Amino acid sequence: MTRQPVPWASPSEPVPSASPSAPRLATLVLALAACGDDLRAPFADDDPELPSLAPTEPAARSPCPGGDAAFAFRALRLIEGRRPLGVRELEVLAAMIRELDAAGLPGRRLIAEGLAQGPRYTARWHSFLLDHLRVPRLGETSFAACHGKPGPAAESPALALHLRDHGPEVPVPEDMSEWSMADLFPSALALDDLRPLLRAQILARQAHPVGGNNVAPAELERARRVFLGRGFEAAYLGRRLECLPCHNSDASVTDHPDPAKDRSWPVLPGLEAAVYGPLAAADEASAYAAFRVAGFVHGPLAPWGSRTCGDLDPARSDLLASAGHLAGPLPPGAHALDLEARLRRGLDHLAAHDLNAASDDPEAALAGLVALQLADAVWREASGRSLVLPHGQPRNREQQAVLRELADALVDHDFSLRATVVAALLHPALDLAEPSACGEALPPILDPFNATNHGDDGLRREDPWTLLDTAAHALGWRTPKRFPLPFGWEDETLVRALGVYIDDSEPGHRGQDLVAVLAWERSVATGRDPGWLGAPAIDHSDTDAIARLVALARDDPDATVEHAALALHDRILQEPELSDRAHRDELTALLAVPLTTRAADLNAADLDAALRRLAGALLMSPQFTLAGLTPPPWSAPPRLTWPETTTAALCERHAAALPDLAWRCDGPAPTLAR
Repeated sequence: MTRQPVPWASPSEPVPSASPSAPRLATLVLALAACGDDLRAPFADDDPELPSLAPTEPAARSPCPGGDAAFAFRALRLIEGRRPLGVRELEVLAAMIRELDAAGLPGRRLIAEGLAQGPRYTARWHSFLLDHLRVPRLGETSFAACHGKPGPAAESPALALHLRDHGPEVPVPEDMSEWSMADLFPSALALDDLRPLLRAQILARQAHPVGGNNVAPAELERARRVFLGRGFEAAYLGRRLECLPCHNSDASVTDHPDPAKDRSWPVLPGLEAAVYGPLAAADEASAYAAFRVAGFVHGPLAPWGSRTCGDLDPARSDLLASAGHLAGPLPPGAHALDLEARLRRGLDHLAAHDLNAASDDPEAALAGLVALQLADAVWREASGRSLVLPHGQPRNREQQAVLRELADALVDHDFSLRATVVAALLHPALDLAEPSACGEALPPILDPFNATNHGDDGLRREDPWTLLDTAAHALGWRTPKRFPLPFGWEDETLVRALGVYIDDSEPGHRGQDLVAVLAWERSVATGRDPGWLGAPAIDHSDTDAIARLVALARDDPDATVEHAALALHDRILQEPELSDRAHRDELTALLAVPLTTRAADLNAADLDAALRRLAGALLMSPQFTLAGLTPPPWSAPPRLTWPETTTAALCERHAAALPDLAWRCDGPAPTLAR
């Protein structure tokens, strides 16, 4: 049953009002208890100089909109993978948004696009792509030489541009001949086109298959094809072969003629049948034939001229003599080069037309599934929730509409990850006020199993890399390596406990459990650099943010312990004020120093130790370890501030990302020169 997408905020029946929301602390406690694994814009203006990244048809405004500061908080987390350096950064970004809006420009969109460039964006989304494409970080199938050592080719889009425009039989120019996938990930992000990366990773993964002992060659080959094929489905297609007879975009056992009872809302019809052939007859031997290892891995062809990530043999042979079908019938002796070529033609066909072209032929259908899977993955990064169930289909029309909008943003901008991220950030379903201030009923997008959603449906445990990066960024520590070389992570226990993707046998998780809590506490409770990058903590204890704060406080003759504590509170949680008397008493007990004590009257070591105890407590708090909760309102930023967090410094930093606009940063807030 084919259906057209509908506006996300237009359910077929009136949406009843939600019950009053709980207080902030109660919301946090309930959210912690409920954390677990999921089942699986401002609007464009008419200025031709500013092409829109928003959907063609403007979506409805959020029924519970958040302010500009809340938007800035979400933007920093999603785009750069960090929290702000205090409320001053939120004030600066909010002021810039207001200035842009007053000038008739789309403020939020321009700020988001400005953030979506530079080294922090690249590092954050490089890590995302490693996980999305299921690149093994440890174990037998990891390929350290291929994915772990970037070289000069990583510094520009030239490598990705060559791969985009040429097949693997055409070598890159000589100056890039030693490239690896570690170079291609950042190069594709610099080009802002994921097509070359998606194609090359198929061959890189194929060149380093799982091994086996005491097994017949045919059985090992069969196991390798299944391993690689299932991994490809999970990373690229978002489908499971065994689910397709009952759940596909043409029919589902959860279909119902009454839209109110229908639980399967595919974005486009016919994709799975076009890719797999008749679904009732699809089996592993046929669907995974293109993942042949025997006679293919190790050969005369170095894809795009580099042997760093393996060499392949394009000759036709087949130990299993399997008749294959994937995006159309496969030739005898099929291999991953066939799949790479089909994906290339399909991706280019969609980019030349639009997402609807996925119905044109099997290769376009293959690319369509890849686009939908990527769009859903970006949404999950933004919201913590998938738009589809484990079989790959949205459960209701609201989810269908959001998935369609994001996939359109990806395809219409030539597979731009930046455009897709910005579209997700600007979507009104995520433009929400703090849950405790949001009593409106929301469409069932984040939790499709309820008739309506509430603001706290977006609360979840922070994803592992963002949690680690945010702590490191706030306190001046060095963040863990993404690809652990040469012998693993310095704190592998922590990385595994937090749910980082390791390999297909340990795909990670987003649940909250006692093991993760204890591992996190062991690592950060002292408030000292845990040495995630291998350096002893003491090496950085005199230069991190707390040591610098101690010096700032002692240099200010009027600064008190309370001023120093609030500055740290703001740096970590973006909460620069004490809420009540009980909070003050708790803080005094934790610091073991009266809040009114002048900082200059304290021994530097005693003040440092007190502030590190506070930092450890804040890093373990629900406000820090949960995502989806914006800071509460504040009346003023803290008295003490680091040089990089003054209003002028923050203004200059963010103004540099908007080079076509003239900003003045010498006042109490950024102003736009008109």
